[in-house]
Amino acid sequence: MVQCARCQAQVEEKDLRALMAEKVCEDCYINLVDLTKECDPWASYTAKRTMDQQGAKLSPDQQQLYDLVKVKQEISLKLAAKELGWDNDKINHEMITLRHLDLVKTRQLGPDIILSV
Repeated sequence: MVQCARCQAQVEEKDLRALMAEKVCEDCYINLVDLTKECDPWASYTAKRTMDQQGAKLSPDQQQLYDLVKVKQEISLKLAAKELGWDNDKINHEMITLRHLDLVKTRQLGPDIILSV
């Protein structure tokens, strides 16, 4: 077993990925190369068309976040993460997907990001 250079997790050496002169676990590698952006009109267009044409459904995590925002009407991103037991990376990833689908909106309120339907 060897240690990931980013998260210090113990992983099999065969499961490490080389990235920028570091050897990282698969989870860290995916997080580092994930190019998901909040403001991406092409992603929004593609996501909506895919949902419309293929009848795709939200993932269980996306549905959980969407349901929480619907019930609360407005909730800060930090509080939503806390209520769902998610870390910042996970809540941001799911929030971005829901924004691309125009299911949630965000606005800045002081230092907080507020989610609403």
